[in-house]
Amino acid sequence: ELVQILVSVDAQKKWTSHSLELLSDARAVATRMNGCVGAFFLTTPSAHGFDFNELTAHGCRRVHHLKHDRFTNWSSEAIAAALQAQRSEFARLILLPGTSRGEEVAALLAEKLDTAWIPDALTLAVTRTGTLEISAVLSGGRLSRTFRTNADCVAVVTMRPGVAEIRREKA
Repeated sequence: ELVQILVSVDAQKKWTSHSLELLSDARAVATRMNGCVGAFFLTTPSAHGFDFNELTAHGCRRVHHLKHDRFTNWSSEAIAAALQAQRSEFARLILLPGTSRGEEVAALLAEKLDTAWIPDALTLAVTRTGTLEISAVLSGGRLSRTFRTNADCVAVVTMRPGVAEIRREKA
């Protein structure tokens, strides 16, 4: 898995539109890097009844369904530790929701991985040489710039709802 994302469900156990947006962009990046997408999904041990086929339809090739009682209530530290432990050694991009909770996890995870955290991403692209380029809003929302990561570096990135588009995988 070259790209990994954190997905979530709503109260009806349907994947959130933000999760599907992130998955669509993750799939596009992974395809350009000749890799695949994996998703982290966090629940309590007793949770069940989720439609993982919907994630497959949007390009996810593997789901890491992490179950722990600490996931009953949001715990950014526990989530960052779980993502760090389950991270693919080949991952170049870890994409998280650009919400206050997602950004808190992203900051903690980037610190644990000793890598860059890029908040408020607008675009994700891969160059012909395989460099991952990320355009993001600077603090204050004034400007954007492009961050570039190489093959031996993972980037932790957050993207706000509505920035990416939901695209199903073509059959």
